[in-house]
Amino acid sequence: MRSITLPAILLLATGCAPLSQAPLVYNSKVIFGGRISATNPQTPGVDINVGLTAEDSAFIPVAVAKLPEKLGGDSGNTEIVPIKGTYAGSMNPASVGAAVNALRAAQETLLQKSKAIIDTQKQIDANKADNATYTSLNEQKVMLTTEQNNLVSASPEFITKNNELNIKLQAITNQLGLLPTPAFMSNQALQLKAYLTQVQIEKDSAETNVKNATADLEKVEGKTDAYSVFGSFNSGTNLTGSTNGGITLGKMFSTGVAAQNISQGIQQSYNYLAVKACLDSLKAAIGTVDVNTAKNMCGK
Repeated sequence: MRSITLPAILLLATGCAPLSQAPLVYNSKVIFGGRISATNPQTPGVDINVGLTAEDSAFIPVAVAKLPEKLGGDSGNTEIVPIKGTYAGSMNPASVGAAVNALRAAQETLLQKSKAIIDTQKQIDANKADNATYTSLNEQKVMLTTEQNNLVSASPEFITKNNELNIKLQAITNQLGLLPTPAFMSNQALQLKAYLTQVQIEKDSAETNVKNATADLEKVEGKTDAYSVFGSFNSGTNLTGSTNGGITLGKMFSTGVAAQNISQGIQQSYNYLAVKACLDSLKAAIGTVDVNTAKNMCGK
């Protein structure tokens, strides 16, 4: 016979008290069948067929919400709220608060440096645009001045053409007067380039600070996820009389932080076993092993 147990199910669903709690649903089904039949008279014997079908399924909700009033639920907020809980971490709220504040400060600095880069780049682009406009207007001014100097004073169109060129030249002069001088734009371009380089270095440093602050917060805050579940299904053997026997199949599954803790435990177990095997080998080879030799040869 196959037995099924759930010795440990950890369900943490914080922040959703007003909502209808969605449960963990687990289903396990095993179908075992056998058939024994005699073969035909020409080839005497026994035909034995054995079959096994196993099905395990777990339904673990990650969000809950009230049933809408139009579907028969209570009136009120029907917002879908994620199911999540915090596992382990620091029990001192002050430690968590300090880590949160440090992360917020690092994020704010990163935001400021990112904005400074965007603003500086806009100024650089504007400086380039002004410089290009100044160069274009100055080239037009030179062309119009050359054309004006080549006019023949005795020509009947001289006065009209000369007036047209004077109007165009005056318009260009007015536009040039609104732009910074080439010397100013050149100096500004150098300053903006140097500042952009500096603020980019500061932004990279701010990104590193955010990563470090995030890691520090995770250490004291713990791990957060939805339902963290561990399930174990026992395996074993049984005997009936002296000739009949059976085997039960054992399984286990885990999700969320439970799965992480199990994998970390297995990893630590293998590490300890590896160190023990190393120490046993050293002891068999050289006898007594001092602490320093053990650390150097087998690690901590």
